Amino acid sequence: METWRRSIVLQWSAALALLVGVPWFRGGYVLSYDMVWVPRLELTRSDVWGLGTALPRAVPSDAVVALLGAAVDPQVVQRVVLLGALVLAATGGARLVREVGLPAQLAAATFALWNPFVAERLVLGQWPLIVAYGALFWLVVGLREDRRAVSTLALAATALSPATGLMGVVVAVVVGRRTVGPVVLGAILNAPWIAAALLNRDALAPDAGAVRSFAVQPEGPFGRVGSVLGLGGIWNRDVVPDSRGLVLVAVIGIVLWAVMI
Repeated sequence: METWRRSIVLQWSAALALLVGVPWFRGGYVLSYDMVWVPRLELTRSDVWGLGTALPRAVPSDAVVALLGAAVDPQVVQRVVLLGALVLAATGGARLVREVGLPAQLAAATFALWNPFVAERLVLGQWPLIVAYGALFWLVVGLREDRRAVSTLALAATALSPATGLMGVVVAVVVGRRTVGPVVLGAILNAPWIAAALLNRDALAPDAGAVRSFAVQPEGPFGRVGSVLGLGGIWNRDVVPDSRGLVLVAVIGIVLWAVMI
């Protein structure tokens, strides 16, 4: 019975991911805002390792892409990464509620993949964040079920960028009963961007203007709080789905939160 249920969840998750990714199969590279994949990313470039003049926001994700692209067609790598991240999120969400039954698992898989956060970040092209988002579910699963290999791989997947790396460590510490182990492992996995940041300390100066520019933005009738609770609120209004401004959508979001609580 358990094997059958896992198969159903996996097929459902894959179907949802393919539905979301239909536009990605038109040929060529998927290019959208921050998501810029190229036929060949040279490992010898200093910015790949965060050694340029800018902050190491794409460390080590650019290096990972360059290494994978040297062995496999980068177009294939891009689609596998994007679809894999979505399946990871859906199956991870389902795994967290497997004790409740198959209907709840399918609902969790759908909500984990089909939500404003995923939609907006995909359009914005923040693929490392989507990968980390999917990995966070499995990080919790690994820590709760004491599966060290799963939690380690999931924590590594969150370390593709500084922001997501910090998220992974915080989740690992909170779910891992605040032990030292997750902190040490997280520091090791995040060492590439930490080292790059320390070597470029001049670029680390805080910028109050940037904080305001990237602050949560209201997307519907319930303001910023409603947007956050509805998994939205992204700073770039150009990537916000038109449906986010509808009152009905906001009410549905509130109902979903009430059901989950």
